[in-house]
Amino acid sequence: QATHVTMHSFDRRRKKVRTLVQGFKPAGQHVVDWDGRDANHSDVASGIYFAVLQSGHERAVRKLSLLK
Repeated sequence: QATHVTMHSFDRRRKKVRTLVQGFKPAGQHVVDWDGRDANHSDVASGIYFAVLQSGHERAVRKLSLLK
């Protein structure tokens, strides 16, 4: 069912880098692209980042490797 969804990227120090998704989404699969930029649209360094997805009462965390 449709629910409010947020997805943020974080660096290894747990600092939020950018909000990738925020709003209501219908049920189903969705694709989110991150261009390797922060909230100010500046390039971030290569390294390990984390994507945190909150959907209703569910939360998922995935490790991302950014290579430039």
